[in-house]
Amino acid sequence: MALYESLSEADPKTRERLERLLQDDEELVLVLLNRDPLVRWLDSLGVQSLVNLARKFDGKERLALTDQRVIEFQVGALRDVDDVQLETISSVDFEFAAHSEIELSGSGFEKEFTARNADEGEQFADAIRGQLTA
Repeated sequence: MALYESLSEADPKTRERLERLLQDDEELVLVLLNRDPLVRWLDSLGVQSLVNLARKFDGKERLALTDQRVIEFQVGALRDVDDVQLETISSVDFEFAAHSEIELSGSGFEKEFTARNADEGEQFADAIRGQLTA
């Protein structure tokens, strides 16, 4: 699974990182793990030694959607956090490509996030739209 709807579903490193990033009054909506397709395929084969090797090269990028913002962060890094407040977003676009893009724009900014899995990226973009209309 590369989409989590709660902290309890998330892997331990993602859960620990999010617990430090979330504000007291902030509610998690969805987390997108940007796992490399090769790692997913190896994982499906169940060959643990290959999975462990591939994970060393797997992206650590995560996108989290809360009731207040979109957060881009990495597991295992204390910095490299970027966030966009939902109230500043006026448009959410999604483009299918080899590495699909979630594009957020608003007054004076445009931000792109890469989604390695197009279906999950589209679900994440839809979830952002849902929060904007909530």
